[in-house]
Amino acid sequence: MNGKPRQFIRDCSAVVALIWAIALPVLVGALGLGVEVGSWYLERRRLQTQCDAAALAAGHGLVSGADIETLASEAAAENGFDDAKSTLTVNNPPLSGSRTGDNDAVEVLGESSVDLAFTSVFLGQSVRVGARSVAALESDGEACVLSLDNAA
Repeated sequence: MNGKPRQFIRDCSAVVALIWAIALPVLVGALGLGVEVGSWYLERRRLQTQCDAAALAAGHGLVSGADIETLASEAAAENGFDDAKSTLTVNNPPLSGSRTGDNDAVEVLGESSVDLAFTSVFLGQSVRVGARSVAALESDGEACVLSLDNAA
């Protein structure tokens, strides 16, 4: 019995397998989380681009008197907006931020669902990401008109 504990302590044949058995799930989990966080960030950037385009289109619609919600939806769709997993809300005047209550500004809020692969075990089925963009009409002085027609 005296030699058995010493022999067990000196035996290193299964230590590498034990270390891999403990470390591999942690490494795979960290890799999966890194990939998924990257996809969340990418989806948020796409959504921000769509909201920016929608806000600019709606801002131009304020000048012409067109339906700003239709213009915003069309501009977002041109930039890849998907109605199936995303929502777009257009507010005139904006409901939050420094332009709250300004009738010459339009706010576009976007929210999208990102499907999970690795982290669905911990977080559930999907993650919601959001973006906000505001466009405003401003006049800061006299306007200048340039005409290329001699008769104009």
